[in-house]
Amino acid sequence: MTGAHVAGPSLGQILFAEFVGTPMLLCTVIGSGIMAEKLSGGNVAIALLANTLATVFALYVLIEALGPISGAHFNPVVTLMVAFRGGLVGGNPPVTAALFIVVQVLGAVAGAWLAHAMFDLPILQTSSKIREGWGQWIAEAVATAGLIFVILRARQARWSPATSVQRTGSPPARRSPTRRQ
Repeated sequence: MTGAHVAGPSLGQILFAEFVGTPMLLCTVIGSGIMAEKLSGGNVAIALLANTLATVFALYVLIEALGPISGAHFNPVVTLMVAFRGGLVGGNPPVTAALFIVVQVLGAVAGAWLAHAMFDLPILQTSSKIREGWGQWIAEAVATAGLIFVILRARQARWSPATSVQRTGSPPARRSPTRRQ
């Protein structure tokens, strides 16, 4: 089948991947935060470390699994950045971006509700922690910038170990970093 054209995923499949990935990420972030708070014995540093590690590993898995389908945006700002760079599929990028954002918001709500249900918390609740001020906005900006960097970098990567095994059945050959290929 050399030279055969393989059609990419449809817009529906792409949006479904975003709808599945976004709640998985939110459920991981919220759920690991709840669990870390319960298990850390009041040690905020340990809770933060546990939450961070769970988030990083979940994000890696989600990007590897869903990145080839949807681009693994999981965040409206990432979608807007990809749209700005001309990287959205479909004939009408503003409509496609809007659809991405709708499924991401719905997925985020579903992920929060799922995390609450998993820990026997009220599904609908208001936060008891007030998060405000410049520090909170700076932290959100840094986290979003990091996510944008990871997603855009993953899109540019020539291969990853997981996708190489999927395509060829074996891991990528090791190459000398100093030898030109």
